[in-house]
Amino acid sequence: MIDILVVDDDVVDRRLAEQAMKEPSSQVEFVIHTAGTLAEGLECLKNHSSDLVLLDLGLPDSGGLKTVDKLHQAYPQIPVMVLTGLADEEAGVEAIKRGAIDYITKPFKPEGLRTRIGIVLQIIELQQKLLSLANTDELTGLVNRRHFFDILEREILQAKIKGNSLAVMMFDIDHFKNINDAYGHLGGDAVLKQMGKILQENIYPLDVAARYGKTVIMEPRVGEIICSSDSMLRLIKDVGRSNFKANFDTAHFQAQREILPITLEKLKGEYANFHIADNNPINQNHIAIGEGTIDWEEFFRLLLDHGYDGYLGIDLSCKDTIKDDLQKSVKELKSLSEKFGFHLDI
Repeated sequence: MIDILVVDDDVVDRRLAEQAMKEPSSQVEFVIHTAGTLAEGLECLKNHSSDLVLLDLGLPDSGGLKTVDKLHQAYPQIPVMVLTGLADEEAGVEAIKRGAIDYITKPFKPEGLRTRIGIVLQIIELQQKLLSLANTDELTGLVNRRHFFDILEREILQAKIKGNSLAVMMFDIDHFKNINDAYGHLGGDAVLKQMGKILQENIYPLDVAARYGKTVIMEPRVGEIICSSDSMLRLIKDVGRSNFKANFDTAHFQAQREILPITLEKLKGEYANFHIADNNPINQNHIAIGEGTIDWEEFFRLLLDHGYDGYLGIDLSCKDTIKDDLQKSVKELKSLSEKFGFHLDI
């Protein structure tokens, strides 16, 4: 059952919307609520949550795109489909840029509205599935580590504001390595799945159970077995675990005569963090960023294209010049951040 709120001061349009969603041939059952002003709509959402809001841009108490902004500010999690006139179709496009999920022009036919709502509901379902995949540990079904820290940060802030206490409990499975050694990783996975099931069945509804987990990171070393991106990729494939990732060490890859932009593309999705420095080709020391031959502009362009927003560790090795090398590296990074417009927090 889908709950839809129609916010429109035009009685005829409200009735058309209700008619479209009460069509007997519709495969989905709808619950319809209506409001004639933005204030009434916000009050309605305060009393119960809707799955979708059909929002007119010409309300008596709010007009234009600011109507979308006001609704999103009050209820950012609720999808909005904008109703706009034929002469103002550009407003619908702009509303999508501001966060609306779709728009339809008025006057509309019931079957046209019903079709658009069906498509929107499919998009919402897909978005929810993708969000669940991004926030859930694939093995146990528990909240994953990243999402756990998002929740924890929010709960700590709420506890401070309200003056409440907050409890966090962490536990480990004793002798888990022995389980893996005796029964293999599949046996260990079965234990973790069962532990996740036990936790989910025995916590209060407002509590959160998460898998903290660990990420194993390997680093390429010059002159050793794991020394190139190809050997790292083979090992990642052989291990076959989502928490087994690569540390992208620019100086080590440079020492192996790898072309960093190509290496970065090869390891896309398989790296967990970065050690960045230039490489001295004579003694293989890690030197200041910008002092060697690495094309840092191309490197950061690709890094931004990949959507990476994690940490970059400046990795220097010559203790006699480490202070100067660090200052030079920071200066070069600041210059790159200004050029490419990314946030740099040192």
